[in-house]
Amino acid sequence: DTSYNIVVLTDGARVGADVFGGHSARMSSTSMNVVHNEVTLSSGSRAGGNIYGGMFAEGEASVRENAVKLDASFADGDIFGGMLLHGSGSVESNTVDISDGSVAGSVYGGAFVNYTNDADSGNVRGNAITMSGSASVKGSVFGGYIRRNNGDIAGSRVTISDSASVEGSVYGAQIYAGTGNVTDNEVTVSGGSVKGTVYVGWTDSGDARGNVISSGGDISKGAEGGHTLSGDASGNRVIIEGGTIEDHIYGGYTETGDATGNEVTVKGGTVQGQIAGGYTALGSATVNVIMVKGSTVNA
Repeated sequence: DTSYNIVVLTDGARVGADVFGGHSARMSSTSMNVVHNEVTLSSGSRAGGNIYGGMFAEGEASVRENAVKLDASFADGDIFGGMLLHGSGSVESNTVDISDGSVAGSVYGGAFVNYTNDADSGNVRGNAITMSGSASVKGSVFGGYIRRNNGDIAGSRVTISDSASVEGSVYGAQIYAGTGNVTDNEVTVSGGSVKGTVYVGWTDSGDARGNVISSGGDISKGAEGGHTLSGDASGNRVIIEGGTIEDHIYGGYTETGDATGNEVTVKGGTVQGQIAGGYTALGSATVNVIMVKGSTVNA
């Protein structure tokens, strides 16, 4: 196992390569644990590559409760709270906290990733990202992420506040080129801005259920509670309390399934695009709700 390791860079310290709180690879036929590892950068420090709170490659493992903290410092690559690469198992309760820091790449709370054509199985649960102060991310933000694997993502949290900014899109959860459900994920944009689209729960193949966005900030493109290319979208919610949404709002979106019981509430701010409680291209849309109060909608 790889557990309880701590890496601290402070007072302008610089590392020109990747930084790992805990890193382990296949060394046993039994399941491994990568747990409670931490990386902290503060006071103008810089990492020249990626930052991993905890990472495991090539085998079965539980990657959980690892953390990355970036305070008034810089990351020239991507940040992963916890990552499971080319294996199976679980990625749970990992965190990334960025306060007044800058990230040149993308940020992942918990990631289960495969770059081959042989899909593995595992789940991603309860990972979280917090951005505050003048934190900035040039890429996109993913609370929970699965790539070319099969599994579910649940309970991811992304929180953006103050004047924090994301140049790309924000995903509470995304399953890309894999199969699985995205459920009960949350994105909160209480301030700051997102230049792309906010998707609370996205899956290429599976159901999107119970995902919620609350926003009072500015989103340059659209906002969607649940988004699935092949599956049902149900019980997702979008709540807009201020700021400007420059494009569409969908409570739940599906291309081939049913959109049921999704809700959009706009009670402040301005929306510049179409609003749909539930949208489906080929299925049925039923019992979806839109409520607009004290707001401007220019569809």
